[in-house]
This record gives sequence, C-alpha cells and structure tokens, in this order.
Amino acid sequence: MSINKVRALWTNFSGAPGYTTVYSLSPPTPTLGALRGLFDALKAYLPYQAQIEFPNSGDILDEATGTIQGAWSATSVTNVVSTATIGTGSVGPAGACISWRTNNIVNGRRPVGRSYLVPLVVGAFEANGSLNPTVQTAILSAATAAITAAAGGFVVWSRPAGGRPGTTSLVSTATVADVAAVLRSRRT
Repeated sequence: MSINKVRALWTNFSGAPGYTTVYSLSPPTPTLGALRGLFDALKAYLPYQAQIEFPNSGDILDEATGTIQGAWSATSVTNVVSTATIGTGSVGPAGACISWRTNNIVNGRRPVGRSYLVPLVVGAFEANGSLNPTVQTAILSAATAAITAAAGGFVVWSRPAGGRPGTTSLVSTATVADVAAVLRSRRT
C-alpha cells in the first residue's frame, strides 16, 4: 500500500523553520485540510507573526519499505498566521505534544504518532510549567476535530525495522499531556 507524506512548514519565529509531518492514505486532500484546521484552531497560541505553510504536493511512500514511489498533488490550502498580539512572547523550545493513538497492534505494541506544537506563547503555560488547562483543552479539541475531518485518512506509519515491513495504523483518538514538551531538534 502507498501512503502520502504531508509536511507543514513553520516560519517567522525565533528558531524557525519547523516542520509538522503527518501521513495519510490516498487521496491526501482530507488530511491536508484537517491539518490546516488543526493549526487554524490553535493560531492564537502560536508566536507573534508565526506562519504555518501547507504543501500542495509531496511524496508517496511505499508503506512496507519507505521508498518514494511517486508524488501527490492537491489544491492549495490557505496558510495559517498567528493571531497573537505584538509583544506576546514565546517559550523558546517549549510547547505541547499531541499523541495520535491507534487501535492496531504492531510488533506487540500499539503505534502512537506524535506532533509537537513548539513553540507556544508564554500564556499557554501555568506558572509551574504545565500547560494552561484552557490551552490543553483547545489542543485536544482541535486534534479530535482533525481526526474527524481527515475522514479516516490520517495514519501513523510504523517504519520498517529489523526485517519487519512498515505498516500503517488509522488514527482513532488523540491525547495531550499536561506538561510542557521540549523540542531538542527538528528532524526534517
């Protein structure tokens, strides 16, 4: 089976660029719209003037091997721009983490995908460093809406390893831990 790699680009903040990569079944259009909806719902928590750009094309991968099989293309979706006000600071490499849960079992475990929302504005956190409960709820609501909007096309890809082929698992739910997630590097 083939899967589509969808990568959103974060720009216009200290430490940029950043990337959010998700995988989808064909066609990628519902997942692309769902990803845009996720960030649009959270734009008040992104650093001042930060922008999330969405691709209108990307790679199609072989699920079992990870090799590129071709390219997908879709109608462009509008970029998301932060609505945080000038002077609203962000917390360097800290933000939140969405865990994308599945019901599959692969190699004796349930695959979990993760998307890091880093950085977030200072107001997204409590004085003790945990996520503000309002922000945590907003992120969870946006993630749940994204799963619905993707119409069953949003998947977690378990990469091939140790002679085992790669597999995909449909995302069924999301969770957001009440802790600050720290991003140490941005894998491309």
